[in-house]
Amino acid sequence: MRLGIVTTIAVAGVIVSYSGCSTSSDDETSGSAREFAQTFRGYQADYDEVQSADILAERAFAVVAAVPVSVSEGRSYNINADNSDPYVTAVVEYQVTELLSGELTKEASDRVFIEMSVTGGFASSDIAQTLPVGKSALLYLSPASTKVSDPILIDETAGRPTGYPLFVVGPQDLYIEEDGMVFSILEGEVFQDATLEDFRPGTGELPEGQPLDR
Repeated sequence: MRLGIVTTIAVAGVIVSYSGCSTSSDDETSGSAREFAQTFRGYQADYDEVQSADILAERAFAVVAAVPVSVSEGRSYNINADNSDPYVTAVVEYQVTELLSGELTKEASDRVFIEMSVTGGFASSDIAQTLPVGKSALLYLSPASTKVSDPILIDETAGRPTGYPLFVVGPQDLYIEEDGMVFSILEGEVFQDATLEDFRPGTGELPEGQPLDR
């Protein structure tokens, strides 16, 4: 069991997200993979680290190659007894370029929406500013829970267009390639002289990374 610094809060066993307006890169400068990972530095999760991409694929609902597009506020939760100051998550939209494993619905075949938690004083706007728009990414997807009673889920459909499913990713499930390196965004690791090909299903053992200075 490993305690990883990953920026996603598990609420009732699932990872939480945002709700609201979308912030795309049309009017903002794209961030970097390193900056993007920095916004999740407050994330902590107990998880069993695996050494094989095939194991990641076996436990995932689907595996996709994609590029980040935009960030929206996502679903919110009442975490206080008086229902004040709800916790709001973020949803990151990715344009799917290739389905590598599993199946996606017709709606999700072109783009997927990933629910992510925000900690450490960051907000969805911070994620939007650091989002490495257009960079190559690899995602191992799991369906987001739609039945959460503790804390109370306020707006189940927030963060994506009507009919689109919502997904989550775990500590070892989100990789972005940039400048000859691969960043494990939630795990907080960087892999020098690596490409996303090293993390695809069927490649066997995963490369060994180094902790990202964050």
